Amino acid sequence: MFAIALLAIGSFPSLRIVEGVAVGWGLFRTFEVLIYQINVFLFDQYRTEKADKPYVVRGYRRIVILLLQNYIEIVFWFGLFYHYWSWAFKTTESSLNSFAATLHFSIITITGLGSSSISPTQTWGYVLTSIQMVIGLFMVLGILARFIALLPKPETMDDSEK
Repeated sequence: MFAIALLAIGSFPSLRIVEGVAVGWGLFRTFEVLIYQINVFLFDQYRTEKADKPYVVRGYRRIVILLLQNYIEIVFWFGLFYHYWSWAFKTTESSLNSFAATLHFSIITITGLGSSSISPTQTWGYVLTSIQMVIGLFMVLGILARFIALLPKPETMDDSEK
């Protein structure tokens, strides 16, 4: 988890240049993860069926584990973003200058729980939190859909459902 190391390194004020490079890489990785997940959910099955090939996956467990890993990676990247752009947020009890505070804010933002101690004050803060909430919602729905697909189909007594 490269994002964890970069978030920890970014907590040191003397390494602002390294943090800027890390934010650039994080923006790229976040975009890459989002595009990959959209491709897997919406287009892979269509593309293989159009090529007259059967749609198969390497393994459902692998898909779910990778999706969870991507979800956690997004949490850490947004933690770094919140640290880097801390000027766009108002804090009452804590500051976005520590590893724990930015990680906490990222977790509560992606889960949609919200926070009363940290709130966006600038347009960029609103944009950043909104993007993370939308990505979080998309990925939670994807995780839920993959888990439901793993469940065995129950037997039914209704003839119209057979």
